[in-house]
Amino acid sequence: MRRKFRDGRFLTTEKISPLKEKTPEGYLLCRDVPISRVGSFEYSAAEVGLPNIGHAVQVWRPEEQIFNPETIASFEAKPVVIGHARFADPDNWREIAVGTTQNVRRGEGDKSDFLLADLLLTDRKAIEAVESGDLKEVSCG
Repeated sequence: MRRKFRDGRFLTTEKISPLKEKTPEGYLLCRDVPISRVGSFEYSAAEVGLPNIGHAVQVWRPEEQIFNPETIASFEAKPVVIGHARFADPDNWREIAVGTTQNVRRGEGDKSDFLLADLLLTDRKAIEAVESGDLKEVSCG
């Protein structure tokens, strides 16, 4: 194992895949994770604050909303949790956080419609779930 700095942000010792690396402490760094995108999203009516109308609701997210500096900043250094049962807040984050978001940015090239982040997973069970393939998707809730 050789230690190296990547982009001056992280010290990693083991490259698991082009997008996943281990830190000396055993944390898992997942790079270039799409956390949102430009386009249409499907939600239940309740998820967007509407009364139950019996079908899904389409919500359009335009480029100027997704890549607004305030939107990007709102994701930086936020806790990563598994599932949507509870959102992290100052009262519960110690119980439910499994890592943090970092380096939130607009993608480039064929990923230019995506908002990307690096996720530093610090919880053993979350790391194992990602490494085993049991956990493969991300949602910003």
